[in-house]
Amino acid sequence: SEKEKLEKLRDDIEAISHDIITLLEHRARMVKQIGEVKKTLSLTPYDPAREQLLLERLQNRSTLPPQQIEDVFTVIFGSSVNMQAA
Repeated sequence: SEKEKLEKLRDDIEAISHDIITLLEHRARMVKQIGEVKKTLSLTPYDPAREQLLLERLQNRSTLPPQQIEDVFTVIFGSSVNMQAA
């Protein structure tokens, strides 16, 4: 039935969301390591050129609209900078 189909799709979305959280946690651990290296090199946490390069690479590799990629990763990048600055 359509109701069962909807429930299955929602279950799949929940599983994907869990995977996204797992990947974000892994990314956060790496971001903290990068922050430690940057501190030893006396570099600032925010690197706008690197951020722009990564954003362009992500947009070029995705079929999603570029603005959607930018919206999501602007939040991720901001969080990363905050973690490195802490």
